[in-house]
Amino acid sequence: MPGAGALTLAHMAAGRLDGFWEAQIYPWDVAAGIVLVREAGGLLTPFGEDRGWSGAAPLMALAPALKEILSTSLPGASCWTGPLQGLR
Repeated sequence: MPGAGALTLAHMAAGRLDGFWEAQIYPWDVAAGIVLVREAGGLLTPFGEDRGWSGAAPLMALAPALKEILSTSLPGASCWTGPLQGLR
């Protein structure tokens, strides 16, 4: 991981990484990367929907092929409710 959220998400959108997870990250650190991942067809947890875009929030982004693997491996993770329901 390069150390910048948006850059890491750009690498993911380009197919260089399969996923990204951050326990607490600010919207200004990932906003551009979120757009890139969505446009590339990647999956994202809803970022900031419960607290707005003003504070840090957890973020998970992944390649579509990993959704099934992670939903069975990490069903209790706090970034989503249920087996990766929040990913879209």
